[in-house]
Amino acid sequence: MANIRGLSQLAVLFLSCVMAVISFWCTNWIRIENPVNTGEVKFGLLKKCDRLHLREEYCSYLDDRPVEWWITSVLIGMSAILQGFAFLFTLPRVVRRWSRINNNTCLSRLCVVCSALSLVLNSVSVVLFPAGFYMDAIGGEKFKLPDNVSFGWTYWVFYMSSLLTIGHFITVVFSEC
Repeated sequence: MANIRGLSQLAVLFLSCVMAVISFWCTNWIRIENPVNTGEVKFGLLKKCDRLHLREEYCSYLDDRPVEWWITSVLIGMSAILQGFAFLFTLPRVVRRWSRINNNTCLSRLCVVCSALSLVLNSVSVVLFPAGFYMDAIGGEKFKLPDNVSFGWTYWVFYMSSLLTIGHFITVVFSEC
């Protein structure tokens, strides 16, 4: 029988990792709506998608994306990998039949280290991404979007992933790892 605290830690880690991966691949971090021609432009970390006059969406990879977005992409990828490792290090504590591994403090310390590194990478990513708003296609300044531009749902998914990572780190540090 599994303990509830361990299961909740696994669920939070899994959900946070899935949300980070989804936000990494989706192209709805920044949305520019243009009511004049009923079109919109969506920016992701990797791609840009255009839709004009309610036609089919056309997506292409961003060649001129800001350096801050490149770094954010790398940090999110590394954070997702670390969350996966933390998940694997938490798993033996949850399954009771692995009793020899269950009391291993080395795995607990590795879980804390992976969670801490993931927390730092996610926090830096949340702060670093808005520094790339100066690109010509968006027309903003660093950390400031123009009025007709808004955050898309993917940014908020990543933000929630970061909050879950913070919550997991707090529970791991204050529980008996």
